[in-house]
Amino acid sequence: MERNSSHFKKKKFDLEDCIGQNIQYYGNGKKMYEGAFKDGKINGKGICYFESGEKAYEGDFKDGKFNGQGINYNESGKKMYEGNFKDGKYCGHGLKYYENGKKMYEGNFKDNNFDGQGTYYNESGGKMYEGDFKDNNFDGQGIYYRESEKKMYEGDFKDDKYCGHGIKYYENGKKMYEGNFKDNNFDGQGIFYYESGGKVYEGNFKDNKYCGQGIYYRES
Repeated sequence: MERNSSHFKKKKFDLEDCIGQNIQYYGNGKKMYEGAFKDGKINGKGICYFESGEKAYEGDFKDGKFNGQGINYNESGKKMYEGNFKDGKYCGHGLKYYENGKKMYEGNFKDNNFDGQGTYYNESGGKMYEGDFKDNNFDGQGIYYRESEKKMYEGDFKDDKYCGHGIKYYENGKKMYEGNFKDNNFDGQGIFYYESGGKVYEGNFKDNKYCGQGIYYRES
């Protein structure tokens, strides 16, 4: 469940000097801001630019901050984020993008983090995870997918790990294990299955091993 943490870093754009007129310029003559002002601050629709001339943000402002619907760009002009902002941060429903333009995440944000219901994608565009997030981690109920987009795991997550009740699947779609997990391992009461679908073992597990009371079955 590894993800590139560098994609979560949001470049800060300083709006401090973008106040006073409808168009504000950098010292090199490039536009800094173009849009609406109210009460001496950026309020309403507007566009902020990097010093290179590329757009940094386009959308709604309130009291000099990104607030409402907007699009955040990187310095090469590609979309980083599209959706709702609050007090300069990603907050509410939005889409986060990879550098290649593919969706990384679609769902709810809070304070720039994936938080709430959402779907996380790999860089080729396939689903990796669908479910609950907290502070950028898989946390709560969710489904984790193989690269083929077949289910690998369905159930409880905590801090990006299988934790609680869940079901692990073979590549053929049959159940491998159903029961309790801890730190990605079979741990507690559960049932382990043959790839054909029959039971192998039913009972207690610890760190992916049979441990304690249980019943072992022959393959029929």
